[in-house]
Amino acid sequence: MNMNCKKVEKDNGVPAFSVGEFNAVVEEYLKKLRKLNKV
Repeated sequence: MNMNCKKVEKDNGVPAFSVGEFNAVVEEYLKKLRKLNKV
């Protein structure tokens, strides 16, 4: 996540995600939560 923030900050000059990147980060986060919880 931190790496993505830095990359976008460097590209755009503002610390903001594109929608695609944000969605990818959220999906990874949810996958990790599911693995931890094993619901």
